Amino acid sequence: MEIDEANEFKVTLPILAVIKTSQQQNGLRHNDYRRYRQYCTRRLRRVRKTLKFTHGRKNFVKRTVELKDIKDERYLLIPLMQAERAWAYAMQQKHEMTDDRDRSRFHLIRRLTKAAFWSSQLTKLCSVAADARTALEAEAYCSWMNGNILLEREIWSDALEKFVHAKTVFDQLSKLGNLEQNALCHERSENLGPSIKYCSYVLGASAGGDGSLNSELLKDRGTLDEILLSKVENVMSDIRTQQAKSFDTIQWKGEYVPIHNEKVRLSILRSNELTSQLDGQENAEKQMDLFIEVFSSYDEALVFVRNDLQNEANKRVRGSEPGPREVALGLLRDYLTFHKLRNTIHRNLLLTESLTASLDSENNSDQPPSIGKKSVKPSDLVVMYEKLLNNVENLGEVGEMKSNESLHQEVRLKTAVFTSFRCFYVAESYAAALKWAEAYALYQRCVEHCLAAIQLFRSLEINSTEIVSLEKLSSNASARRVFVHAHGLLALEDQENSITSNVSKLAIDDRKDSHLKLFDPKPTLLQRLNTFDSGSPQEHYNLIHFPPRFEAIPCKPILFDLAFNYVEFRDLSHRAKPVKKSG
Repeated sequence: MEIDEANEFKVTLPILAVIKTSQQQNGLRHNDYRRYRQYCTRRLRRVRKTLKFTHGRKNFVKRTVELKDIKDERYLLIPLMQAERAWAYAMQQKHEMTDDRDRSRFHLIRRLTKAAFWSSQLTKLCSVAADARTALEAEAYCSWMNGNILLEREIWSDALEKFVHAKTVFDQLSKLGNLEQNALCHERSENLGPSIKYCSYVLGASAGGDGSLNSELLKDRGTLDEILLSKVENVMSDIRTQQAKSFDTIQWKGEYVPIHNEKVRLSILRSNELTSQLDGQENAEKQMDLFIEVFSSYDEALVFVRNDLQNEANKRVRGSEPGPREVALGLLRDYLTFHKLRNTIHRNLLLTESLTASLDSENNSDQPPSIGKKSVKPSDLVVMYEKLLNNVENLGEVGEMKSNESLHQEVRLKTAVFTSFRCFYVAESYAAALKWAEAYALYQRCVEHCLAAIQLFRSLEINSTEIVSLEKLSSNASARRVFVHAHGLLALEDQENSITSNVSKLAIDDRKDSHLKLFDPKPTLLQRLNTFDSGSPQEHYNLIHFPPRFEAIPCKPILFDLAFNYVEFRDLSHRAKPVKKSG
């Protein structure tokens, strides 16, 4: 593409704003790269038709944007959308790819190469035909796109150079322009940080690195793109494979349980790694994503262990005792189930705390909830505490843990606490439904549960923060009990006053047409012949009832003809014709 330096026409295109808006409104909010790619195709077609810059109908003639064609900023959208479309297609391939040795990786690299090509074409056009800010945004965008292809090809030094250059440009642009432009540039600069860290780590790390930087990057997985996230995951997978060689036993119930299946070792290491990331994670949404991955790792390990157990059971002679390998697999299954339930309780407690905070803020706020936001109800917390009670019950039934005194004690304490809170929110649900008597009884029961739980903590000589929460819950239940008692008395008084007022309105009407007014509020003309009432014009003067009303009529009598049985008929056989007899 030849660029004419004599062209003095300058256009302005907010590249970062266009990309951000398009991505957020067309699928990338949920990592739907296919939808975003299809959007880029449609928009590219619309822009070409609007500018009358199509390739022709019958005879295809390829038309690329050149400097002499640029008459407004919409011409720059053509290479930008082509770059975005190729990048989205590459990310779709990356998202769907299951193995680095997959054939689709070559398609991914070709798409990233195409995206880098169109971004460089955009940079050449903007450097001459656009203003200074647009040219800098295009240059940083091109550097980022070239860094992606170099990162995928694992050319670390060149990728680091491209990422550093893009970050430098975005940092400079974040100090210029309005607030919206500054925020977009700052966000892009922050997102480039993990890529730079990872390239620096790979270039400077030894062959047996401990992967601490990779664990740090995985904590911020929400800001990583698909390429960098897959690279970090691959490195962590290699590290886990090396650790699995030395990770052959676990300690459970005072015994050392061997782990023979390497896939089980990898799943346990991955789940432990993700669990450690949960402690330092403060973002609630990212915490839920990590919990999903933790449960997935435990489920994967449980599938392998159950398959091995089934194989061992098939090998064993029927009626014989299980061998040591089968016993070890049973202990390993209990270990995985126990820790999965522990993490499930942790996840449900976090959700319960979030719902409780939302409910308290809604109760203390005078403003109605915003449109589109679902309000929290006490019944939602009842469901969560029922789930927690089920989790605790299942926790106490894992394998032979019933004989474990410390676990049995923990299960008793958690059951007492969750039962108290569940009873309180059931009472809140009845109070919201204006069922005062039921709410009063449940608040009283909640106070009893709280006192019993506090007594249990003190009898076991356990000092916990849950005692404070139980005391607070008991005081709240007592206050709410007084509240619903007062409302119940007021409702009862209103009901008595309503009955008294309705009885006082009863009267005996001795007028002649009283039967019409009592039984027929709209009498017809035939019914009001003896009264001076012409009827209502809105009801067409009430001439007749239409459709006619049902009226009771007498039944038709049933007649039994008993005389017919005693009638004797005359003999008329002599009038009949004689019948000829044939041989």
